[in-house]
Amino acid sequence: MTLDIGCGSRKTEPDAIGIDVSPDSAADHVWNLDRYPWPLEDARFSRFEYFTGRDFPSFAGAPFRFDIVDCTLTFGGNFVLDNLGRLISGASLKWYERHAAWIFPALDIRCHLRARKQA
Repeated sequence: MTLDIGCGSRKTEPDAIGIDVSPDSAADHVWNLDRYPWPLEDARFSRFEYFTGRDFPSFAGAPFRFDIVDCTLTFGGNFVLDNLGRLISGASLKWYERHAAWIFPALDIRCHLRARKQA
């Protein structure tokens, strides 16, 4: 499921869950993102790449850009499962998401982002 943060009047994908501060938006949740916690279910979303600057069919992304430097998953405190899950997801995150996420669900997703400087 895709989370569309700041969706405005049109979501990036028809089945995305939108969250926006504007009551006139197409958001499923009208919410000020400075208020925590956000009104979203845990472990529901699998995609949010807005800040990378990748364009979507309906808009050109954020005016600021980040590169994803690293994305790691943690699998809890169990030594065997945590290391096995990290090994599998580290080899191929896409393969893990498609085939092993149901067997070894991640506890946390941590992404390290680097700001792209404007020329």
